[in-house]
Amino acid sequence: MDSHAENRGGLSSELRGDASTLTDAATRRLHSEIDARKGGAVSQVKTLSSALGKTANELGADSPSWLRSVLERASQSIQKVAASVEQKDSRQLTGDLQDFARGNPGTFLAASALAGFAAARVLQAGSRSPDTTGPTLPGAGDSERPALQLSAAADPYVAQAQGSGAPL
Repeated sequence: MDSHAENRGGLSSELRGDASTLTDAATRRLHSEIDARKGGAVSQVKTLSSALGKTANELGADSPSWLRSVLERASQSIQKVAASVEQKDSRQLTGDLQDFARGNPGTFLAASALAGFAAARVLQAGSRSPDTTGPTLPGAGDSERPALQLSAAADPYVAQAQGSGAPL
């Protein structure tokens, strides 16, 4: 009995060690990916900030002053976020994100849902090819196979839809 318990304890310890090793490897990989993609994200955020600032400067005299103010503040805030992200490594960024999520769970969940929705829209738009407008039926547009056509005599539902009054 005693050796059986020792074997279980050894197996449990080995499994914990393997799980820890996998967790560490996944964490290193995550941080590596964040660090690799951070530059591109910062560049895009800076472009957004610049576009908002340019839009604020190009507003005409007849536009509301509050709109210019909002655009300028948004541009400055986005620029600060970009500078902050650029200066930090992935471990600092994930720590900041965790702190924000703990302090503002509702805002974090809303932002996560919005980001997920935006990502889904981008992926969905990217999966469509420009020459397709919707689902196609097998044989549609296929010159070698004739299109399937139902006659009123062959299908009572078609006959009724065409107004022949045939019983169902």
